[in-house]
Amino acid sequence: MGIRYLHDYMNAAQVFDKVVWSTCNVNCGSRCPLRLFVKEGKVVRIIVIDPRHTDTAAGFADEWIPIRPGTDAALVGGLAHVLIAEGLVDQSFLDSHCLETPIKFIWSFASNTLINQHSDINRTKNILSDEKKCEMIVVIDNMMTASARFADILLPATSSFEESDLCYQSYGMELGALIMRQKAIEPLGECRTLFDICAQVAKRMGVAEEFTEGRSHDQWVEHMYHQCRQVKPELPEDYRDAVETGLFKWARPGGPGPGPYAIPRR
Repeated sequence: MGIRYLHDYMNAAQVFDKVVWSTCNVNCGSRCPLRLFVKEGKVVRIIVIDPRHTDTAAGFADEWIPIRPGTDAALVGGLAHVLIAEGLVDQSFLDSHCLETPIKFIWSFASNTLINQHSDINRTKNILSDEKKCEMIVVIDNMMTASARFADILLPATSSFEESDLCYQSYGMELGALIMRQKAIEPLGECRTLFDICAQVAKRMGVAEEFTEGRSHDQWVEHMYHQCRQVKPELPEDYRDAVETGLFKWARPGGPGPGPYAIPRR
C-alpha cells in the first residue's frame, strides 16, 4: 500500500488548463493542487465553474463562470457538442477507452457506476442486458444497487460493521491521522470481505499462497498497521493497544507544505 503523490498532476499542469467545477479546492488542505501550483510557480490558467464566488474563485481563478444552479449538465452537454462538432476530441482514445463492445467480463466492487455514470443510460442498459455485447458481470456489494440488477453473479459483501480495517491519512490536510476500525459483528449470512472473496478465487486459480502471502484478512490489517509504524514509530507497539485507542492524530511537522511521509509499498 502507499500514498499517491501529485507529481504527475503537477507535471500535467504545465500543459493543460485547470478546470475547477463546483468545489472549493483551496479548503482541502495544503496539499491542494491549486496551492501547489502557486507555490511552485506553475504556469496554468485556472477556470472555476461554480454559481458561488468561493475562496477558490476569489483567490485563484483567472476566469470565474457563475453558471445557474442545476445547469451543470447543460453546460457539459454544450461543451461535448462543441468538442465533437469541431473535431477536438481524441477519437482513437475514446474508441479504445470508453464503453465499447463486445465486453468479455466486468468485475464491480462496492460501486454503482455500471449504469448511472454514463451520458446515455438507455444505451448502457441495452449493452449490459445483451450477452452478445457484455458476456459476464460480477457485482460485489451489500446493497441491491441499479448496477447489481445487471449482475450474472451477485456476491454479498461485508459492511463496515462486519470487517476490521484501518485508514492512514498521511497529510491530506494539516493533520495526519490513523483510524483503526474494529468489526462490531461477524459477517451476516454469506457476506464475505473482498479479501476473502479474492482469496477464494485465487485458490481456485492455483495461486492462493501468492495472493494471500500466508495471511488472513485480519492478519493483513495488523501487518499494514506495523507498516504505518515504520512511518510513525511513536504509535503503540502492540497492535491490540492501537485497536483499543482507535484514533490517532498528529500535526504536520514544520507547518503547511507537502507532507514528507508516505507508507512504503510492500
